[in-house]
Amino acid sequence: MLKITKTLDNEHDQVAVEVGDFDITDPFVSECGRFEVDPHQAYGIDPKLAELLNALNCYLRGESAVSETDAEQQQYAEHVYGSCPQCGSDQVEGNEFDVEQNRAFQACSCAFCGAQWSDDYQLTGYTLSEPGRFDDEDTDALEEHFADQVLADSNPEQFMGIEIEGARDLPDSGQNDAESGRRQVTTVVDNYDPEFFSVYLRHRDGRAVCVGNHATNKRARAYAQVLSSQYGWPVRK
Repeated sequence: MLKITKTLDNEHDQVAVEVGDFDITDPFVSECGRFEVDPHQAYGIDPKLAELLNALNCYLRGESAVSETDAEQQQYAEHVYGSCPQCGSDQVEGNEFDVEQNRAFQACSCAFCGAQWSDDYQLTGYTLSEPGRFDDEDTDALEEHFADQVLADSNPEQFMGIEIEGARDLPDSGQNDAESGRRQVTTVVDNYDPEFFSVYLRHRDGRAVCVGNHATNKRARAYAQVLSSQYGWPVRK
């Protein structure tokens, strides 16, 4: 039951909810006035009604009803989102988003009580809806993938990361393979003047195992991201 009471200094009216022998004017505070409480657990008052009561009494006293406790922040993020955090009204207007690194902010206001606040958003990941195309590159360019062959004889858990290096083949360094007859050449890391880019898996024992060669750094990174998404390995800079 609601009733009109006076503040302790007898200067302002306020609205109270009768709970047992007590008149509750701030459902977020204990009966003794010293502790923060959950309005539903403490008094059986719905959180939205508690917000409205608190906002009304703050208005009557000429105070701000803005609260920043961790519990209220979590309550807003999980349940009250889309409503005013002060009065609970759904007459909310939002402005354009401001993005700072991996966070975004939206200035909001309530058309009912006039409150203004900012909704905060945190980037948690992405969903690839359409794979990209390498339409700016020669489709016949170098594109070799060896991960399937390497992992066929190894446990993926033996590897701890992916690395990308520029590389080149040393001239006149190879010998003909006895079985295939193909010329085997020596490949070295060269990040200053690379001929191509190689993707390596870093083994837990320190070895680096090549799993792909690509004509461009862009293609090498795309292949590395595919492996990272599939096996959870981080791509190291």
